[in-house]
Amino acid sequence: MIGKSKNPRCFKGVRSLPVDYYSNANAWMTSVIFNDWLFKWDLELKRKIVLLVDNCTAHTNNSLLKNIKVIFLPANTTLLIQPCDQGITRAFKAHYRREMRARIIAELDDIQDRSDASAVAKKIFLLDTLHLVALSWNRVSEKTIESCFRKGGISKTKAETPASEESDLTSEIFDQASDGMSKKEFENWLHIHNNAEVVATMTVSEICEDVANDKSKLAEESESNCTSKEEKILEAPPTNAQMREALKILRRGVQHTATDFQGHYEYEQFIQELLIANKQHATLHEFFK
Repeated sequence: MIGKSKNPRCFKGVRSLPVDYYSNANAWMTSVIFNDWLFKWDLELKRKIVLLVDNCTAHTNNSLLKNIKVIFLPANTTLLIQPCDQGITRAFKAHYRREMRARIIAELDDIQDRSDASAVAKKIFLLDTLHLVALSWNRVSEKTIESCFRKGGISKTKAETPASEESDLTSEIFDQASDGMSKKEFENWLHIHNNAEVVATMTVSEICEDVANDKSKLAEESESNCTSKEEKILEAPPTNAQMREALKILRRGVQHTATDFQGHYEYEQFIQELLIANKQHATLHEFFK
């Protein structure tokens, strides 16, 4: 994910992020970001793969990769054969928009006020969106990805996408438009940022000028980001006691609303293990103090 702020204050004290985060003044993809991401992914891989990439100006492969072979798609063919453009991106956006909308509606229900959805939306901060991005991508099914590769003509069998798979893919994308939103309205909302600039070709002098002009701007954004009352709460992590109390509240809620507790038990175990690890870390720290 690429943002404008280099060091958002809402990241303060956060040990890890669910996705890689980069920044520049325009929140654009650059060749530096692309190659850094490629290099890190290459180190993580335990097998060799082929990566199909469209001919974006920022997609330059200057890294010495051991496990990734980068193949650039022919020019002006992205809409025809790029698997992401055959439905993968649309499915991801649909999941993201649905999650965003569900959280806004839930917040409005909690405060019993449907008058200002825009104000509620502004309470979803950069750190929240990173988690929404990770959650939404995990919900894009393998079947959808496979179908989009076949639709673009990239398949071991070279068979066309069966009609049933096309139907399933369409359903996955458009069935997100529930709770009173029509498919047309959801489609318009899904593509609201389609024309946003995400990359640009710049000369060396333009790059130097951009960096010089934006250093102060990035500093200001980093300082001003996450300065509302709600975001300041994020800066102070909850204590172990507060987390245990939150688990008790959740358990009471689950008891009154669910019939299957397995998911909650697994989450409780996950939290308890975190608390134990933090407690041990604090004890060792004090011992060697």
